[in-house]
Order: sequence, then C-alpha cells, then structure tokens
Amino acid sequence: MTNSGAAPPRVVSLTPSATEVIAALDATSLLVDSKGQILIGTETPGRLLRVTPAGKPFVLLDTPYHEIRGLRIDPKGVIRARFDGARDWSDAAGIDI
Repeated sequence: MTNSGAAPPRVVSLTPSATEVIAALDATSLLVDSKGQILIGTETPGRLLRVTPAGKPFVLLDTPYHEIRGLRIDPKGVIRARFDGARDWSDAAGIDI
C-alpha cells in the first residue's frame, strides 16, 4: 500500500494522567486536534470532552444524545460530532470551538 501524497500518520504520546482520563470514560470516539489535544466522544451521557496533553479534561458539550459515534474536524476547523441516530456525516452537528 502506498501513501499517495497523504500526510504521514501523527504519533501522540500520552501522559499517564491523559491515559487514565481516557480509560475512565466510556469513549466511543477519539480524535487528536492540531494542538495535540484529544477530543473524546462518550456514550451515555453523550459528551464531548477535550483532554490537554497534560491530561486535564474539559467538557465542551453535554448533549441529550446517548452517545457520540464519530468526530472529525472539517476544513474550516469546525469540530463535527456524529450522534446516535445520525444517518451519516451530513447529519453531524458542527461545534465551532
């Protein structure tokens, strides 16, 4: 398999505290932003958290949904969260943070 012009995969080293935070959550989706912060979508309750490289968590969004099934960042830098019940990414909610 060739890497036809795609950016090489990024390696993120987690501190023990960041690893503990992720393990303590019921994570359903993970994403690393351009600052090396980890975005975590959780199951019940469906929350979006940001964890700094030092392991400090912060709730960005507390939703009425059961879980966040996917995360991505669009070309404009908007975080897109796909909740339970969304058919595809066109149903994903945009979170401009």
